[in-house]
Amino acid sequence: MALWHRLHDLESWVAAHRIGLELARASGRPAAVRRMLTSGAAGLTAAAHYAEAEQWYAQARGLAAEAGDLRDEGQALLGLGAVAYEAGRPADGAPALHQAIKAWMRIGYRRGVALALVLLGEISLTHKEISQARTHFRAAYHVFEKHVDDPFDHSRTRCFLAYTHFLTTPPEIDNGMALLDKSIDYFTSEGRTYWYGRALEMKAHGAQAAGDTARARAYAEQALEAWHGRNVKDIPRVTAWLNNLHTP
Repeated sequence: MALWHRLHDLESWVAAHRIGLELARASGRPAAVRRMLTSGAAGLTAAAHYAEAEQWYAQARGLAAEAGDLRDEGQALLGLGAVAYEAGRPADGAPALHQAIKAWMRIGYRRGVALALVLLGEISLTHKEISQARTHFRAAYHVFEKHVDDPFDHSRTRCFLAYTHFLTTPPEIDNGMALLDKSIDYFTSEGRTYWYGRALEMKAHGAQAAGDTARARAYAEQALEAWHGRNVKDIPRVTAWLNNLHTP
């Protein structure tokens, strides 16, 4: 799955998991079926096939509940929260995320808890609840910083935390930019093109908050350049933002 994350080849991701799901079911291995459902649903979500993704996650959750597997059930619940968020229904995703946290706290799965907190932070941002978002991101960041060796999600969480620095009054530009630069170093070294672009997009917002429109434009254009030729859903959003960015 890491290869698909790097290349962002979503259709191949989905196609491979459709085949994998059939094989897993034929093999009679319930754990493999649950894994194919959740991993495949992640690809369906990224490809904007939201209704089918919800169906796959719901199946995975039911199977995990039957098996008494709290880790897999939490994974399916996290996915349901993610689908709702990506489909433009962020408030609908929050209950599933809280259920995932509850399940994972029972078994001490800290990484899962942190991932759910990050998504809750993203939901808070959509509601312009900046203080709440920052609380969620800080809690998740602490988990990755102190307890979980996951440099990718650690760097991703750092980006979101950095972004909240630009939304405070007054904005904390230097701190936010420094955090983003640290994440960009990681994404560059690991070839994580999608998140390299996301971090640049956030730097564009930081530059805008600092009143440096020219630099904001440059960062956003770099993000689009990084994504050029890739199936990245963020391109229309960043393009629209650039079109509405006026240099004084």
